[in-house]
Amino acid sequence: SKLAEKYKSRQYDEVFLEKDFSFLSDVREIIKRINIQNDNLDQILTSMTKSVQRMAFLDKIDPVLKRVLVEDTLVLFAQFMNFIEDIIKNEDRVMETFDRFRKIEQEIDIKSRSLTRYGFDKELASTLDNLKIKKHKELSMIIFDMNNLKTLNETYGHQTGAESILKFGKILREELRAQWIKYLLSNYFGWDEWFLCLIDVNKKNSESFVKRVFQTLHINMYQIGEFGIQLSACAGITHYHPTKNTIVDIWPKTLVNITDILVLRAKVRKNRNKTGNAYKVLNISSITTEELAKLTKNIQTFPKELNTKTLNKKKLVELFAIREKQNEKIMRARTLWEKKILWNNINILSKIISKKMIESITKTLDESKNNTLERISHISKKAIRMAMREIEKNMSCAEIDGELKERIADKIVKSPEFNNYYKAEMESVYDNDIFRLEKRMRKK
Repeated sequence: SKLAEKYKSRQYDEVFLEKDFSFLSDVREIIKRINIQNDNLDQILTSMTKSVQRMAFLDKIDPVLKRVLVEDTLVLFAQFMNFIEDIIKNEDRVMETFDRFRKIEQEIDIKSRSLTRYGFDKELASTLDNLKIKKHKELSMIIFDMNNLKTLNETYGHQTGAESILKFGKILREELRAQWIKYLLSNYFGWDEWFLCLIDVNKKNSESFVKRVFQTLHINMYQIGEFGIQLSACAGITHYHPTKNTIVDIWPKTLVNITDILVLRAKVRKNRNKTGNAYKVLNISSITTEELAKLTKNIQTFPKELNTKTLNKKKLVELFAIREKQNEKIMRARTLWEKKILWNNINILSKIISKKMIESITKTLDESKNNTLERISHISKKAIRMAMREIEKNMSCAEIDGELKERIADKIVKSPEFNNYYKAEMESVYDNDIFRLEKRMRKK
């Protein structure tokens, strides 16, 4: 059927299965029913076609009656085809709805009920453009960074940690709805940071909003899973109210980066004052070019993400040096974004270093094994000659001449029995401890 072909070709089933949306089962059931309906229609259509063909070949029937029956059946058949066309149009509408949903899901995360990173960046850029044409007056960019999520994960489990992130988003939405604020909200990275843009809210009310959120967190114990947990966070607030005297255009990324720096400073304040919640605020409405340059000087350029293919070509010594530099950078990193990129780089380096170390050990073991096998015959001959001298000494035998000794030693060393013996002994040695690793690598 038409829908079935579109459904399979566009792989909607795979798309929906990847997302845990609440309406997933309903959508799949609708698709299943439409496909069953279309299969039934195909069977009816085939049966009707065969029925018309059979009527046309009937001989034992009055010609006039036969003509009437055939004509009526063809009329019904035509009406049925019109009905099918209507169904196909309805199916096309269903497909268009699915296509719209796929576009919407790029901008909206159903699980967190907030904007995706792509959606937030797009809407923030649009909001800043609207400030220029006076459609909006001002905005406040806020980043909330939840406290102690690592401890929470270790204490209660990662599932509880994930639920606490969603709970924090729900608390924000409830506070926003209670105050009828126009806003943009995103669980930007999918982690413990929530990005919020308050539209047409002044600096004072933006601070009041953050304080109310903190007060709500402070006085409430939240039931998350089986546990009662108190949540806390730090926040950075950047307020921007352009006027006719404003000489600097603020870009979305600059606004976000400045706010991220403020979150970091709030974290420092929290640790210094030993408080659960803390925030830092900055008004950049009248900022000059020089002041912005001075402020953004503190915002480090994001470190580059290391390329695996390039790193694979490096020597071990070079990789160790690169990892040491990455560790130094992470100690100086000011923002969470920088740290996450650097941690990812260090993890990539560690994997490549481990792989190269194993390869180096394997190569060394191979060379050592081959050298040992080459030297074993010389060692064996020397041992046999020494043994024969001891036999002469202790048995008081006539001295065996040197040439005969050499022939006997050579015969013994080259004998199958001796060769099988020392090879078995060597394999036994190389099967112990670290040599097992070499053996597994060789099999791969």
